[in-house]
Amino acid sequence: MIPLRDDRYSVGFVTQQNHEVSDLAREEDLFLAGLISSIQIVEMLVVIENNGGRRVDRKTLEPDNFRSLRAIEEKLFSEEPSN
Repeated sequence: MIPLRDDRYSVGFVTQQNHEVSDLAREEDLFLAGLISSIQIVEMLVVIENNGGRRVDRKTLEPDNFRSLRAIEEKLFSEEPSN
């Protein structure tokens, strides 16, 4: 399994959902830019979990954790898995 630290799934997910986007700044507000919706957040979590080999604790998530690629990376890919 691929380590959950690999953030290519979040970047890939956003760019696949938005074919017109070729270069995405890590700080860009994904909600304000219309690049991701609340439904797509759930879909992205499933992709990350399926490819990352561990579940994401949804109780610890806040909407701001998905505001930008940097926020996603900091929340989902820099934390150690909990036992």
